[in-house]
Amino acid sequence: MVLHCVAGSVDVYVQTPTTDQHFTLNSADDYLFLDAQDWRLMHRFSPDALLMVFASKPFETTIYYESPYRPVNLRSVTTAEG
Repeated sequence: MVLHCVAGSVDVYVQTPTTDQHFTLNSADDYLFLDAQDWRLMHRFSPDALLMVFASKPFETTIYYESPYRPVNLRSVTTAEG
């Protein structure tokens, strides 16, 4: 899966089985590539945000992780530019 913020900005919190990361997508040049095992939460959308999601298959709930691996604490994760 690829996330691309075409306009505005959006923050993305990502959990893998071993790490927690926080990304800010705020440029049309930013793309965030995610593995199927990555749990993600998109939040803090700017009023003008337009987020495009590219996937290789149609959405199926059985393919994606619906629950985080660990409790989500948005204040404790580091921020990385997308």
